[in-house]
Amino acid sequence: MNIFDLVNIFFEEDKKSKLPSSSAKLYFFLIYQANKLFWEGPLILSIRHLSNQLKLDKNTVVKSLKELYKRQLITYYPSEYFQKANHTSIWFPQTTSKPKNNKEVKNLVKHTTTKENKYSNYF
Repeated sequence: MNIFDLVNIFFEEDKKSKLPSSSAKLYFFLIYQANKLFWEGPLILSIRHLSNQLKLDKNTVVKSLKELYKRQLITYYPSEYFQKANHTSIWFPQTTSKPKNNKEVKNLVKHTTTKENKYSNYF
């Protein structure tokens, strides 16, 4: 999981069509929670907990979850799918930031091995 990919994907999706501020707040809260757990997912959170933490109405949280899911920014399994469960399982779709072609790979290698790179001594 790459946090930078998640942020980039969010803003690319937001460029296509503006996301509501409640959805953005929820998305970045989920990234924050995943980071606190060292990206050991999925996140198991209740709607009530999310509502309390974000200071949003429960219906707004549910609507935001559905919006993020519809736009493929998260995957989730709402509690209504499980009998008598009151928690929701939430995670992020797999993202990879692999180089797209050989030229990009060569540029990455060149960048990390040049003497101008002040951090090259540390690797």
